Amino acid sequence: MPLGHAFPTNGLFSTPAVIGTSIYFGEIGEPLELSTFVRGVLSSAPTAQTANSFAYPGTVPMISENGSSNAIVWALDVSRYIGNNNPNPGPAVLHAYNAANLTELYNSTQAGTRDQAGIAIKFTAPTISNGRVYVGTANQLDVYGLLP
Repeated sequence: MPLGHAFPTNGLFSTPAVIGTSIYFGEIGEPLELSTFVRGVLSSAPTAQTANSFAYPGTVPMISENGSSNAIVWALDVSRYIGNNNPNPGPAVLHAYNAANLTELYNSTQAGTRDQAGIAIKFTAPTISNGRVYVGTANQLDVYGLLP
């Protein structure tokens, strides 16, 4: 969604993620955006947004935190999903962002093929449990965590 309005206009195929007074939208063709509630009213413009955009079908943001600090917003780029006669299916890309300002902390393309996910499928969301992030793909289950 362009800066200047707080509600999605291109289409939203996911549930926004919420933590405290922050809400994260993963609209089609737009950056992941953070809006905030102030005294019960949603900000009229995004508070922050990612540097990258998410093509169709957008992204499903998920949040992890260590106790009540160090919150991370996880998002998958699944624009190269398999299906609908897509001539060029490819890997999903996992992104991790600082929840406070949506600065990217990590993505699964940074280490070459070491962290590459399997073939993307539509409407997939990362799952976070016990310090790991799980990504289901068309041909495998990818598990991300701290290296030994």
